[in-house]
Amino acid sequence: MGQFLTIYKASAGSGKTFTLTFNYLKLLLSSSDPFQYQKILAITFTNKATQEMKSRIIESLHLLATGGKTEYLEMLEKDLELDRKEIVKRATRSLSNILHDYSHFSVSTIDAFVQRVIRSFSRELGHRGNYGIEMDVAGVMDTLVRRQISKTGKDKFLTDWINDLIRDRIRDSKSIRITKMLKELGQELFSEQYMLLTQDDTKEIEEETFATVKGKLLHIVTDFEENIHQIGKEAEDQARSRGFELSDFNYGKSGGAMYLNKIQKPVNKTDDYEPGTRALTAIDNYESLVKKTELKNSEKVGIAEQVISPAIKKAIQFKELEFPKYVTATLILRSLHAFGLIHRLEAALSDYREEEEVMMISDASQLLNEIVTKTHAPFIYEKIGTRYDHYLIDEFQDTSTLQWQNLEPLVSDSIASGRQNLLVGDVKQSIYRFRGGNWRLMHEHLNRQFELTANTINLESNYRSKKEIIDFNNAVFPKLSKLLSSSLSSQISGYISDQSIIEEVESIDEIYKDVAQLWSGKESKSGGYVEVQLIEGRSGGFGESDYEEDAKFEEIVLNKIPELLESLQDKGIDLSDVAFLVKTKSQGNKIADFLRRFENSPEAKPDYSYKAASSEAFKLSESACLNVFFYLLKWLLYEKDTFSLYRAVYNWKSRLNNEDPGIMMDEIKRESLIDDLKKKLPADFINDYHNWLHNDLYSLFQEFKRVFELDKYPGEFAYISTFEDELLNFIQRRYSLSGLGAIQAICEWWDERGGEIKIDGSSSPGAANILTIHKSKGLEFRIVIIPFLIGEFQSASGFIKNYLWLNSLPEIPQDLPFYPFEISSRLKESLYAKDYAEESILSYIDTFNTVYVALTRAEEGLYIFSEQSIPKSGEIKRIEHLVSRLFEEFPEQLPGEFDVENKIYRQGELKSYPEKPAGYSGSYLNPLPVSTWNNKLLIRQSRALVFEKSEEKLERINLGIAAHNFLARLENLNEVDSQLEEFANETGLRSEEYIKIKEMVSGALSNQQIRSWFDSNKRILSERPLILTNGSQVRPDKLLFDDEKNEVEIIDFKTGEEKSEDENQVRKYASYLENAGYKVAGISLCYIGEGVKIKEVK
Repeated sequence: MGQFLTIYKASAGSGKTFTLTFNYLKLLLSSSDPFQYQKILAITFTNKATQEMKSRIIESLHLLATGGKTEYLEMLEKDLELDRKEIVKRATRSLSNILHDYSHFSVSTIDAFVQRVIRSFSRELGHRGNYGIEMDVAGVMDTLVRRQISKTGKDKFLTDWINDLIRDRIRDSKSIRITKMLKELGQELFSEQYMLLTQDDTKEIEEETFATVKGKLLHIVTDFEENIHQIGKEAEDQARSRGFELSDFNYGKSGGAMYLNKIQKPVNKTDDYEPGTRALTAIDNYESLVKKTELKNSEKVGIAEQVISPAIKKAIQFKELEFPKYVTATLILRSLHAFGLIHRLEAALSDYREEEEVMMISDASQLLNEIVTKTHAPFIYEKIGTRYDHYLIDEFQDTSTLQWQNLEPLVSDSIASGRQNLLVGDVKQSIYRFRGGNWRLMHEHLNRQFELTANTINLESNYRSKKEIIDFNNAVFPKLSKLLSSSLSSQISGYISDQSIIEEVESIDEIYKDVAQLWSGKESKSGGYVEVQLIEGRSGGFGESDYEEDAKFEEIVLNKIPELLESLQDKGIDLSDVAFLVKTKSQGNKIADFLRRFENSPEAKPDYSYKAASSEAFKLSESACLNVFFYLLKWLLYEKDTFSLYRAVYNWKSRLNNEDPGIMMDEIKRESLIDDLKKKLPADFINDYHNWLHNDLYSLFQEFKRVFELDKYPGEFAYISTFEDELLNFIQRRYSLSGLGAIQAICEWWDERGGEIKIDGSSSPGAANILTIHKSKGLEFRIVIIPFLIGEFQSASGFIKNYLWLNSLPEIPQDLPFYPFEISSRLKESLYAKDYAEESILSYIDTFNTVYVALTRAEEGLYIFSEQSIPKSGEIKRIEHLVSRLFEEFPEQLPGEFDVENKIYRQGELKSYPEKPAGYSGSYLNPLPVSTWNNKLLIRQSRALVFEKSEEKLERINLGIAAHNFLARLENLNEVDSQLEEFANETGLRSEEYIKIKEMVSGALSNQQIRSWFDSNKRILSERPLILTNGSQVRPDKLLFDDEKNEVEIIDFKTGEEKSEDENQVRKYASYLENAGYKVAGISLCYIGEGVKIKEVK
């Protein structure tokens, strides 16, 4: 049988996109069919990847068709055995057909493909033709939760479940905001784990069943406790009847006999009934219960032999037999109310779908699964109107079980038909299990399913990183994987003896056995640098808790970052080429906040930049104006809320106006604080804020904008604009709310969803990037800094699921087909210890894979900060344990040098780059880049006008327009540099554009006549509108007013060639000003391009 499935294992930097594009081109051009592109489906997992893939294919076809330089040509000649002329002919025809039939150019996300199929089967699925797809899952859940809350107090089941949930949250010291709690539970409905379990439908479960199950579980719990308590009590009573207390035996209150007292107490922890060494010894050696000096006391020895030792043995045997069931029952009881609430929300969601005639975007995969399990591939193709002969699936390691169940029949049909298919992925980069990604599909399933028809190819070379970085990763990951698998095997074998589970741990070694990569051999790819600093940590006693120790470690690292950024800039590295990779958003925020403070501190050096920006900076929650607004709303709801008023004042004074609020947080409880805080807010607000409560939300925000004069803060405009759009959407959904109810609702929306909404803007010129490791996947950076390579491999907060959904077992009530379990180490003691072990293994692999992804993003420099920490037990439970063990056990087997005394590893040397031109700071970042509409419009118009012209000429024209716009707004020669940096930020200029425009501006300002326009004592108005009698406006670039003489001089900057319309335009300006009563003293046209020319207009 032929091999019709090729599986590419594409490690980091191995040219995956290049390989995918080549294989697409090979399938496309292998056929003389002019519509071959309609028969190929390439599946990606993000919209961004889809666009990149399409662009790469179109660009490559264009190069092939026009004779451009491309590596693909020779490869296609060799693989297709076609001559160059035929390849060019087919590429030309394919490109033309794709561009004229773009809708059939099938490169899409898997979600887009699924939705397309679903729409084709709407009749079979019982959907009406006008049904919609609901994208706002969070909005729908908000509606469902509010409907349920309105029923509390009337609906007994619902009320009891919510009360149980609140009690649990209080017990665990967690938030008890009911709306948020229910929304979190509702997210379980959209998890693939839940969807797969509920394919047989849970709608048949009666709500009374939950009460029945609760009763049975309580019986298991009380039965166990009563029985084990009875064993201890009977033995203790017998001892007392013969004149002895349990504490009278060997070792007193810490002796083995006291185990019988311990088992009579309520269980609070899992080890409460765990026997100690002395109790275990007493089972076979009753004499150990009696002191050696009392062994002749026959009465005491007799009790030890006949009562206490047998009772200890009986209790331990009973515990070993029944305790797993007991723990299981207690765990189910802890989450049974959650199951009831999820079931209720599921029913409410089903009703919502019918009422609104919609399906949720998350329903698509499950609905398609119903289709493919009942329908043959040919019928599916008939319904969607296209037959695909070839499938190319990218990032296969992130494919979920449900997604593969939907695609597998189609891929199998293609393979059975003798068609070529392609899957690309890397299990080492599988870090999206929280989205349902199942790396086992690629690691195990494919080879079993397509053993005879698959060909696996390992892409061995790394084209991204310098040789030193490749050598470092090649050396460390085999060692790290062995250390990790060995430690994890030891941990799991401590509570489970199932050999199959222990063997699963070996999958870590299996995944990383081919981790080593080859250097590309290019000279340009040598000269890299790796540095690892181990900060003295837990063994040095940072703090009493993990939280305290992590915080102390982070503080030490943060203080090292400025010096590191300075050293990189000394090497000529622009900060925009630097990336901080962090595990959590909060870590990223700490770095951004620290550098922001440091930049304004005396320690900051004037010739260096310390700017850094993360995607979090573009969230609405980062807006100082909006924080003022919402903290004031919260204060209006409850005027004793001192904290909210304080935060409003802080944002207003400190963040917006750079003033000291004058009040510290530690004064928060001072009784007179509210009056003092109110004095720091605008008088119009203090005098009128009670009336705000009667406004609708939109009017309220407009009043806020007026009173707080938000038009003075251009850096906030984009946040405000985006928020106003969202506010209108909110009002449309919640139109019935007004007054305090509306304010309460929008404050909840802000805390739960609104603050997370992002404005348009994805990068900040001249600033270091801060992003999570998950966001960095697929990206590369010249310099990568991993500041906090620490954290648990497995923790309650680190688990990627809220619950483990597991099928019921014979030992527990089977009235419900499955149960949710909160993930905790207590599962080790339950009937589901094996499931917990499997989840632990997956969690360790998730975390280890994120380390791999982080360490493989760098091109030239890799800087890592971790903690020197090795626990006495030797167990590896945290990332820093693993890193520390690496440098303790294998320092001489690494390619660099490890300074044992200072705990610093260094390898290679970072290349220096030429210095930046004088005056260039590499940094012109404000918290928010805002582009003015007229700048964007002018540049777009110039592109349209010169579309046929050369790229060089296009660039000159655009740079000329930018220089024109800057000079038109400039008013003070002393502010040229600062204004130019602000202008660069607003218009999103790249570094090289900034340099060229600065040269053009400097050249223009070297002209004495131009300088005189800015040096004069006249009043300068730049780009101010003149409002005409008909209501229209004109906007001269610059007007110089001599108020004493009532004269004005008109200056207008132009780019390109002189045109007669230019003179006509400025003459009109003169006419308008003369009609307004001014005497026009002069009119100048200044042409800026490769040189400067000034023309006086009569």
